[in-house]
Amino acid sequence: MSKEQSGLIVVSNVVCREQQPASYPQRLWVPEGLISWDTPFPEYDNLPFHDAPRAETSKKKDGDYADPFKPEQVDWMSRSSWCGELRFNKDGYPLNPLGRTGLEGRGILNAWGPTKAVDAIITRDGTMIDDDPDCPPEMIVITRADNGKVATIGGKLNVNEDNEPIEDIYEAVERETYEEAGIDIDFSKGRVMYSGYSDDERNTDNAWMETTAIHLHMDRADSEVFILEPIEEDVEEPEWRVVDEDLLARLNASGQQMTRMALGL
Repeated sequence: MSKEQSGLIVVSNVVCREQQPASYPQRLWVPEGLISWDTPFPEYDNLPFHDAPRAETSKKKDGDYADPFKPEQVDWMSRSSWCGELRFNKDGYPLNPLGRTGLEGRGILNAWGPTKAVDAIITRDGTMIDDDPDCPPEMIVITRADNGKVATIGGKLNVNEDNEPIEDIYEAVERETYEEAGIDIDFSKGRVMYSGYSDDERNTDNAWMETTAIHLHMDRADSEVFILEPIEEDVEEPEWRVVDEDLLARLNASGQQMTRMALGL
C-alpha cells in the first residue's frame, strides 16, 4: 500500500444519506439500489439545495476560504481527489464519487468537490486483566463539540485561498494531534491505512470529505507520559478508550471502517 494513498474507496455512502447537520434541509431519500450515478433515477429531480460554506458564516475559522458560488470558476486542473478522476454533471457541478446523497450544493463545506482531511488512529496495548494476553487494544478518541459524536483525532488540511492544501498529510496529522489532544507525536513511523472517501454527514452530491488515515501504535509505557488535553475549543474530552464493538459503532463518519482496517478487526 502506498505511503501517500491506497487508491481504494472502501467505505460506504450510508452516513451522508441518513444523517445531516442541524442546519441542513431534509435530504431526499435515496434507496440503496439507486445510489450510483449510473443507475437511472427519473424521480431524482428538484432536490433540496443547501450552500452555506462555513467561510461565509459567523462560524468562520482562520484559514477558511470559500470557493466561488459557481463551480465553473474553480481551477479544476489544480484540484485533485484521493478517489480518482473527478466526475461532473451536465451543468459543471462535481459529482460525489460514491453516488447520490439526496442533497445538492456544498452544504457547510467551503469547497466544491473534495475537501481533504487526515485521521490519526493512535493505539496502544490494552490493560491485561487476569493475565489474559488477548486484552483488546486502546485508542485515543475525542468528542466533537459540533455534533457531540465520538471520533478519531483528525481534521482538514490547511489550505490556501484557492482551497488547495499547503501542508502534507504528516504535517497535518501531527498538527491535528497537538490541537485536539495536546500531545506532540512524530508520525514518521505511522502507517497509512486508507486514503479516499469519508462518509461524513456534511457530504452532498457536489461536495464531500476525503481523508487519509494514519495508524501509529505506541508502547504503553511511552503513552502514559502524555497528558491528554485539547488546545482547540471545538474538541472535548480526549481520552484512551478500549476498542470494543460499542466504541466502533459510535465512531463518527468512517472512523469505524478505518479503525477496523488499522487493527485487522
